[in-house]
Amino acid sequence: MSSTNDWRHKKFSAIYQSFEGAEAIYVERPPIAHVRVTQVSFDDWGVKASITDLLSPGMHRLRRNPFQFAFAWMVFACGDNYWDTPNIPACRSQLFFHPIVIRPALELAAEANRNGVKFLTDNATRP
Repeated sequence: MSSTNDWRHKKFSAIYQSFEGAEAIYVERPPIAHVRVTQVSFDDWGVKASITDLLSPGMHRLRRNPFQFAFAWMVFACGDNYWDTPNIPACRSQLFFHPIVIRPALELAAEANRNGVKFLTDNATRP
């Protein structure tokens, strides 16, 4: 492992348990979905978790539910309230765990759904 990958591995090992069972907003452009993260694990290769769509009104529906989130350390970044894959912009995946992101996203999607606005479609989208 490179020193950057070692640093990411060490950082994630200190915080990974806080993500187990957590709700998040999953973004892959599209989709945007309200999800639960479970089975969080990591090893020398990278990070893995099971992502389950919570089927919130107004949010995208994921084609595979649940699906496996798995990324190598070389493309994975994280903080206390997010996971990101900024090094692969063509299929960037992000998870936002902080209530300051989750709550407004759910409220906006629910309001749009109540008003019949389909800014977040119910069509099955990636992943």
